[in-house]
Amino acid sequence: AYNFALNYVQERYQNQGPQDQQEVVVLCCAIKPLVSWHASHVSTTCRERCGGQGFLAANRFGEAYAFAHAGMTAEGDNRVIMQKVAKELLAKVKPNAIRAHAQLRSKPLKTQHEINGRACSGGNVTDAGWAMRLFAWREKYLLHELALAMAVKTKEEKKSVFEVWMYEESPLVQSMARAYAEAMTLQVFSRVVAAAAPHMRADLSRLMSLHALTNIRNDMEFLLTHGALDVVTAKEVKKAHERLCAEVGGQALALVEGFGIPEWMHHAPIAQDWKAYNKDDNFGELDNQLYRQAKLRAML
Repeated sequence: AYNFALNYVQERYQNQGPQDQQEVVVLCCAIKPLVSWHASHVSTTCRERCGGQGFLAANRFGEAYAFAHAGMTAEGDNRVIMQKVAKELLAKVKPNAIRAHAQLRSKPLKTQHEINGRACSGGNVTDAGWAMRLFAWREKYLLHELALAMAVKTKEEKKSVFEVWMYEESPLVQSMARAYAEAMTLQVFSRVVAAAAPHMRADLSRLMSLHALTNIRNDMEFLLTHGALDVVTAKEVKKAHERLCAEVGGQALALVEGFGIPEWMHHAPIAQDWKAYNKDDNFGELDNQLYRQAKLRAML
């Protein structure tokens, strides 16, 4: 999902013009944190799943982890450029939208939940249209929530923008920016599925549903406490997510091959015959350097 989104942003950057330059800036600021945070998560998770083999420098998890953290910090710390995303989006909010959100928030909590639930209802939890509506609602709701908070605290309570933005509403700023980035990613994924060859659509649709449900489960507290999901739907999300994990897990190797990683990069022992490599004591990776020779042969 994030790879598709990254490719989309790269294309937008390459073909940008004066009319969409500002939008491209926001897209670039949004995708960089998603990709680098995800790289950190993947490298950490894979290292854990590989046990002691994950500690060996030869298996390169350390390189992946260090590279991910470099990406999280270089060319703008992720949290800082997420503030840039929120700032640019906030500037586009109209006063009428802030007033409408204030009216919504003034209603009884039960009524608010009913209104939010209607905006996100309809469709199966594995349906792409349902997930996209939910993601779009979350993005819009958080944007208007941030706009309302900034308006009330800076204009009515006379607090400084810096104080409110940095010390009081920082979690909301980050949540809003990430909601925008995740909604953009899902939209791009949907277009990729629609444009894919017929024989690939089923697998890509399954991956898209898994990505969306993973994101929804990670944000379940917000979605439940704001009425976007009810308890029954939340249970359906959990059940569908676990089913898709099992289905996609069975295709994991084929899906990884789909990235087209060249053979010369497969020189880590764990990417080859790791059982043969660990048949004898290598004193870590120090006593058996055959994997390095394999890398050199592949590059020549």
